Amino acid sequence: MDFQTRYVFDPKKDLLGKGGFSKVYKANDVLLERMVALKFFTAKASEKYQVLNEIKKVIRFEHANLCKYYDVALLNYKNVLDEPEQMEVGIMEYIDAGDIKSYIKKNPQYTDKLLIDVLKGLAYLHRHGIVHRDLKPQNILVKIVEDEPIAKITDFGISKVVDAEEANSSALLGTIEYMAPEQFNPKKYGINARIATNMDLWSFGLLVYEVICHQSMFGSRSGGISAEQVMSNILSDIPFEKAESLPHKYREVVKRCLVKYAPDRVQNALLLIPLLSEEETYEKKLQNPQQDSSDKINTIVSGVLADEEGSEEGTTQSLLPVSDPVEQDTNMIVEAEEAETDVILIPDEHKESITEETEELQPVIDQNENTQVLPQFAKTEIEEKQVLEQVDTVGEGQTQVLHKSIVKPIEEDQYDTLWKKKLKETAPKSNAKRPALKIAILSIAALLIIAIFVAYPLMKSPSKIEITTPAPITEEKPSPPSFEEPRVELVAGGTFVMGENSGNNGTRAHQVSIDSFEMGRHEITVSQFRQFIDETNYRTTAERNQSSLVFTGIEWKPASVNWRYDTQGNPIDSTRDSLPVVHVSWIDANEYCQWLSQKTGKNYRLPTEAEWEYAARGMDHRVYPWGDRLDAGHYANFADRRTTLAWRDPKIDDGWAETAPVGSYPRGASPFGIEDMSGNVYEWCLDFFDAYRARNRVNPRGPMDGTKRVYRGGSWRSRAASLRASARAFNAPEYSSNDVGFRVICECSG
Repeated sequence: MDFQTRYVFDPKKDLLGKGGFSKVYKANDVLLERMVALKFFTAKASEKYQVLNEIKKVIRFEHANLCKYYDVALLNYKNVLDEPEQMEVGIMEYIDAGDIKSYIKKNPQYTDKLLIDVLKGLAYLHRHGIVHRDLKPQNILVKIVEDEPIAKITDFGISKVVDAEEANSSALLGTIEYMAPEQFNPKKYGINARIATNMDLWSFGLLVYEVICHQSMFGSRSGGISAEQVMSNILSDIPFEKAESLPHKYREVVKRCLVKYAPDRVQNALLLIPLLSEEETYEKKLQNPQQDSSDKINTIVSGVLADEEGSEEGTTQSLLPVSDPVEQDTNMIVEAEEAETDVILIPDEHKESITEETEELQPVIDQNENTQVLPQFAKTEIEEKQVLEQVDTVGEGQTQVLHKSIVKPIEEDQYDTLWKKKLKETAPKSNAKRPALKIAILSIAALLIIAIFVAYPLMKSPSKIEITTPAPITEEKPSPPSFEEPRVELVAGGTFVMGENSGNNGTRAHQVSIDSFEMGRHEITVSQFRQFIDETNYRTTAERNQSSLVFTGIEWKPASVNWRYDTQGNPIDSTRDSLPVVHVSWIDANEYCQWLSQKTGKNYRLPTEAEWEYAARGMDHRVYPWGDRLDAGHYANFADRRTTLAWRDPKIDDGWAETAPVGSYPRGASPFGIEDMSGNVYEWCLDFFDAYRARNRVNPRGPMDGTKRVYRGGSWRSRAASLRASARAFNAPEYSSNDVGFRVICECSG
């Protein structure tokens, strides 16, 4: 059966939507007797963006909360000039119950269920390396299945194949009202000046507020507020007083999502599900921190994973959310469409004509880009004006992202977590890297311009249409892993006493409850860090600044060293690859975690202070990871008689003058089997430093902003007092030294 016979629709009555490079129609699939959505890509889009290959990737995605691509057809035809053309048509799931906001307004009893659907869909996308970047009510549609509504995320589809001619194009992607701060100013609010998957969780927080309160958190242009005012509202202090009227569970979700600084925002969509699942249980949990919350969270999260088990086979490349590709040109500038504008691109020749209309936005940009640059980093900032960027795909009424996405090609998920015995393990899949290109980073000052028209190619006659069936989609063979993933140990959740009243640095003892997670058995080694550098060509803070602290045996001094050097500034050869990596800043450690997450499909990050201390001392309030007695020579590497430090302990010999290979002190392991938590090297934590607060007794985090990051555990040059599990230290996130490294945790969410 040919295409026109099988899919019946009226082009005038059945148009669902259109963008610069595609149109979507509702159609009747007479063969299978079902309604479908047909997405017609223009010949220009098909030729330029290899749509067929990209649809092949999307077709492999199977999830109940994602709009499904069923198939793809190739149409060969002749245009009005009698020239041969070809068009790809995506055959997609038809969703007919409207968007989530409209549906919840009429059916509020399904609010929690539909919001949880969205979180499940986001978690699936994020584990596959996709950042949606334009999550909003219009892109979440509702389908009725067996009299029950199901939310489905749309518009995450086609990724763009970049060529050299597009090296100078850049723009923002998204709808202004739902953009996260890091989209406007990734350098200030992003993770290492880039966006990550939790950018979508900012948008989700706004979605929750909007469907409950029936208004936008930061205002909207359709409500008469200017674009510059919306941006200013987003970049100003978060108006949490607006969320105080929300029921508790929605208020908690909004507060965890609307965190301006991306590293401090909730990192995993699945972690929000317990807040929406059973408000009474969660309230009781907050009131009774002794009650272990891990069972509830594990049950919910493992249930999500079980729903998705086996839903996809074969290799899936990292995709970026798109709708329609944009016109190719160099020096492109940003343009926006109408009242509900999605940002799109226009060629440079239009730039002069719109300059006057956009100048009024510049004060807003200037006001919010006043990130301080320390004098010693000025050289780095100048160098960063020429940035290697990767241009991402775009879609209906949308555009490319201004800065390189943090999402890179990833390997297939391996469900090797708390529930690894219940879920199958999927072999890692390899992916080719996409090219990195130099592009100009432009101001976002052109957000008010009306969209340009992109002509849709005319089909001369239906009789001229020929159907070409694309080659069958074949599964790629998995390739073995080419990197060393950190070994992790399960840290089962529980309640413990954090801090100690005799300590300083705001360490007052208080009771805290922690959910389950997995922590690296050892600190990240030179070998493991080298794999990250080799794959990404990342330059550490010490490399960019050409400076880190070393110890000559007599004095401490800055030197032109980096992670490739040891404590005294000597190059590290391959025979010492098992040493913990040092000369790494908090920024570098966080970047490694992002890479590792994308590489494995898991959610790796730095531990919070509470997680670190809980993993070190367990629930019995021990002083050190191994117990209450010091005897550090057998249990940890610290300032013993082998060092030349003035404060060394001449009575103890721990076997090493400076850093020791990881795992050298198995007798010093914590109750959870985590080694080297005291001594060897300090370990960066996720939190900003501040005195402990009385609030936040469940999975506490540090303050949302600050100037210093915490590191824990003492090092090879520490006195015995610094080996206590409760001891705290802190420094600027740019700081690096020969005794500071890090270890990772993996969240128990698949």
